[in-house]
Amino acid sequence: MTPFDLPPTETRDASVQAKLADLRSLLLQHHLDAYFIPSADEHLNEYLPAAKQRRNWVSGFTGSAGDFLVGNNEAWLFVDSRYYEQADLEVDPHLIHISKVGLDDHKTLEETLEDLGREAIKTGKNFRLGFDPFTLSVSQYRDFQKRLEPCGTVLVPVPQNLVDQIRLQPHWAEIDPLPQVGHSNVFSLTPDQTGETVEQKLQRVREKLEKKNAQLLPVTKLEQIAWLLNLRGTDIPY
Repeated sequence: MTPFDLPPTETRDASVQAKLADLRSLLLQHHLDAYFIPSADEHLNEYLPAAKQRRNWVSGFTGSAGDFLVGNNEAWLFVDSRYYEQADLEVDPHLIHISKVGLDDHKTLEETLEDLGREAIKTGKNFRLGFDPFTLSVSQYRDFQKRLEPCGTVLVPVPQNLVDQIRLQPHWAEIDPLPQVGHSNVFSLTPDQTGETVEQKLQRVREKLEKKNAQLLPVTKLEQIAWLLNLRGTDIPY
């Protein structure tokens, strides 16, 4: 979807406002001060099937990268220089603060969370940050722990994604049903298309393992699995 394909601004902003209200209701139920919505899905992909585009669905921002933070009274979208103009086109600044990371006076996600944690400490409370543990890498989680916990932030994993919970509510399921995922057929490409057979690729990987004196290589990125095994699907257009 491009900015030219988007629904009228008033309709889009009203939808985002309603989604934020529903999400904030869940924050209260889980005793959270904020909820972190990254661009990534459970496989840490950048390009996602429609069912996993949670940040896009809640915020209205359709860029392939950018993090979203929703608090009980405010919300923040964090984008890099590739998306400065797109964020201005797609996001209502009355509903969501746009943080253009890299510009003066625009804070990063971590800096914003540090500030929120310190403000909470002043009131004698910890700042409870909810997140889906399946959409956060181990390294990012450890970085959050190192930077945020000293500032009074408590990391609260919520196993069932809150955005998914909203999308399954009857009023949203009726007007904007959650798309299915994982239903396209997996198909093989021929060596003429890929340049090598699966056996040849595996042999090259094993040669690299031997040079590194390693016995095992876990391969978890979907695009790497697809390349290595010459397999493709159509859940993600490209």
